[in-house]
Amino acid sequence: MQKHESQHQVHLDATTDFLGGDLQEAITKAGLDNRLQRWIEELKDLHVPELHPVVTDLQALKAHFGGGTLDHKLVGQLLHRLGDNTAKVTSLATEPPVRLRLENLGKALLEAAKQVAGGRAAAD
Repeated sequence: MQKHESQHQVHLDATTDFLGGDLQEAITKAGLDNRLQRWIEELKDLHVPELHPVVTDLQALKAHFGGGTLDHKLVGQLLHRLGDNTAKVTSLATEPPVRLRLENLGKALLEAAKQVAGGRAAAD
């Protein structure tokens, strides 16, 4: 149990770092598909109904990135919703370090949405 929790925390930190970098460049690199799939599987394994919108948007993002042509508006919208929905579920985290990581992830997703949208906030 402890090892599994620590893996989630490491993955949250890695995802936050990834989102804080040059997202346009990262999208073109190999491994993004695997990173998104790992995130999807980890969230599904938690069996928390409130995470369903996050999983759905991650699946849509993964499918879009796999399509070859990027629609920046769609990616911005998905990242923005992911940020909003991540922020909504931070209260579910029972441990302060996990809550902080989720808060940071939500902020990173919202910043990534702005980056993709060219500095504008991407609304639904």
